Amino acid sequence: MLLTEFQLISLLQTTLLGLGGLVGVLWLNSFFIRRISVRYEIRARSCLARRAHDKALAAFFISVVYLALVQLSAIALWGLALVSLRIVDDPVRAMLFAGSCYTTIGIISDIASERWSMLPIFIAVSGIFSFTISTATVINMTPLFRRAWFEKHAKRIRAMVEAEGIDLSDADISDQVRSLLGYSGPEPDKRRSSGEGGSH
Repeated sequence: MLLTEFQLISLLQTTLLGLGGLVGVLWLNSFFIRRISVRYEIRARSCLARRAHDKALAAFFISVVYLALVQLSAIALWGLALVSLRIVDDPVRAMLFAGSCYTTIGIISDIASERWSMLPIFIAVSGIFSFTISTATVINMTPLFRRAWFEKHAKRIRAMVEAEGIDLSDADISDQVRSLLGYSGPEPDKRRSSGEGGSH
């Protein structure tokens, strides 16, 4: 069945707005998130070099808050577009609607007219990609957070490990953790190869 003129115009308008909003939101994410992660990397490494572990840990949580603010800004951007184009009259409802679609929670029913019925799909897609970028960024930031935490609690963790009689040379513990806990013994493979060499 062919689309009516009204449906065709509505589809084109929704697509243009949706793609424009998607590009704008992705640009917002790429511009700010990359800067937040780089700033955290520099800050955390500086704190670790000075053994300021609490500041390194705090820098991680502050950076995560900044990442969340970027997502809230993206929702605000969509809400502003909805109000500016008079798709939704009430700014509060526009923000709630944009946030509902962006997070894919769906707590607010579709309050846009039939003319813009496809717009929630574009808002949801922009949110999915944005959260993916943010999640990947947090994962990349985690190693420095983990290092700061282990360095801060190294003595206590080492005491717990020794109390449990755990051999730090076990292969399932990373080189970084082994180093942070002060283990300077040979690696498992090295011990095994040296043992085999001595038996011949």
